[in-house]
Amino acid sequence: MRASLYFVALLVLVAQASFAGSGRTALQSTPLIEGRAIDRILLLAPLVVNDSRFATYVRDSIEVRIPAGTFTPVSEDRKGVFFQAANSFARLKFPGPVSGGFYVSKARQNRMTAYVGDARADSREEVDKAKVSLTADQFRYLRFDAAPSLKR
Repeated sequence: MRASLYFVALLVLVAQASFAGSGRTALQSTPLIEGRAIDRILLLAPLVVNDSRFATYVRDSIEVRIPAGTFTPVSEDRKGVFFQAANSFARLKFPGPVSGGFYVSKARQNRMTAYVGDARADSREEVDKAKVSLTADQFRYLRFDAAPSLKR
């Protein structure tokens, strides 16, 4: 009985540590990307992201169709900001929708990848980033809406 309690306590600690290790935190203000405050990202046309040639196993690849729509900032880590999609992505190989969004580097706006999962800071869901950045051709369909200036 005592061994069972220790085992359960160990599992709880490991689960908490793995979530804490994600490094995602809630946003305290509008995120800055290359020094500009970005309120949202608009995707004007659907995109397909497929990183299967970089994945060791099929289950590790991200193969999704991302619908046009709005992406709002939901959390951040040390290097970038997670913008969650308002609409679900469509998986290309496995049936069913999946939540996701874009991960944008704080230092370089053109370093941007898609991710699947719920990146809100209060979510315990795992987030899996694509192993490839968006291409220049895909960037044509993105608009970064800057926060209105507080100066008048």
